[in-house]
Amino acid sequence: MRYQPDPFEMMADLRRRLYRLLESSALEPTTPPTSFSPPLDVVRGSDAVVITVELPGVAREDVDVRLEGDLLTISGERRSDAVPAGRVHHRERPTGRFLRSLHLAGGDYREAKAVLRDGVLTVTVGRPSGEGSGC
Repeated sequence: MRYQPDPFEMMADLRRRLYRLLESSALEPTTPPTSFSPPLDVVRGSDAVVITVELPGVAREDVDVRLEGDLLTISGERRSDAVPAGRVHHRERPTGRFLRSLHLAGGDYREAKAVLRDGVLTVTVGRPSGEGSGC
């Protein structure tokens, strides 16, 4: 007859091993990424395209918005906070450079307005004159 181990004991052993693994890795310092991609929304209205980008912690002078033809480029940098004496054990807030580029369909856009308020960048791009369908 073959020996059948207790399945409950096997699960308990697996759980102990997993906890040991997680505990040992949780104390290792993590290296923050050097770039990230902020989330954005694009909404097309009857007279404008509105792009909102989440940029909490990014200073106004660290954001660049460019519109060249139908290409909108949003770039910048989120700088890391000063770390008090000691080691960083865990970091989830991304820092570093970012770049998002969007092709806005419908022709040559001539006008864009950008406002950074409460960590949200809102870019409003007027639709080109004589434009049919867009973005």
